[in-house]
Amino acid sequence: MTREGWAALLAPDNLSFLLRGLLVTMELLLIVGVLSISLGALVAAYRALAHGAWRWPADLYVAAFRNFPVLVVMLFIRFGLPLLGVSVNSSMAAAVLAFTLYSAAMIAEVFRGAINSVSHGQLEAVLSSGCSRWFGFTRVVFPQALRYSYPGLAGQMIILLQGTSLVTMIGLADLLHNATVIYARALNPLETLTLVGLTYYLMCTLLARLRDRLERRARIR
Repeated sequence: MTREGWAALLAPDNLSFLLRGLLVTMELLLIVGVLSISLGALVAAYRALAHGAWRWPADLYVAAFRNFPVLVVMLFIRFGLPLLGVSVNSSMAAAVLAFTLYSAAMIAEVFRGAINSVSHGQLEAVLSSGCSRWFGFTRVVFPQALRYSYPGLAGQMIILLQGTSLVTMIGLADLLHNATVIYARALNPLETLTLVGLTYYLMCTLLARLRDRLERRARIR
C-alpha cells in the first residue's frame, strides 16, 4: 500500500463512484430480499399443504436451484435466454431474477425447517375443531414458523449480500464493479480492494449481529 494509492482512492470523484456502486448493491439486496422471502414462503407453504405427487413441482424447483451455481443461472438468464427469444432488458433485471430464484429455493428450505419445528398437534387440534387446513396453517402454524425462521433468513441475507459481488460478471455497476474500474484507472488494486473488502465485512457483520439477536429472541420465546 502506498500513500499515492490511498490518495487516488479517496479522491472525491472515486469515492462518489464507489458510493454509487454501493447503492446499487444495497438496492439489489433489498429487492431480492423482499422477493425471495415472499417466493420462498409461498413455495414452503405449498410444499406443506400439498399431498403426494402434487408436491413435485415445488420439490423440483428447490432441488434444481439448490444445485445450480447462482453465477451459471445469472449468465444463462442474461446471455442465454435472449438466444432463445426471451429478452432480458438489463443487467439489473437479470441479476434480480437469478438471485430471486436461487435465494427463494434456499429460503424455502429455511421455512420448511421452521414449519417442521411447530408441533403437529396444534394443527390437528385446529382441524378437529372444524376449521380448514388452510386456516390452521395460516393462522396457527405459519406465524410460529415465521418467528423461528428469523435467524435463518438473516443468515441467507448475509449469503445474498456476499453473492451480489458476482453481478460484476454481467456488467452491473455494483460496488465491486466500480472498484475494478477505479483500480484499473488509478493502478491501486490493493488499496481499493482493501476498502471494498472492509465495506462488505462491515455490512455482513451488522447482518450477523441482527441474526444473533433474532436467534436469542426466538430462543426466549
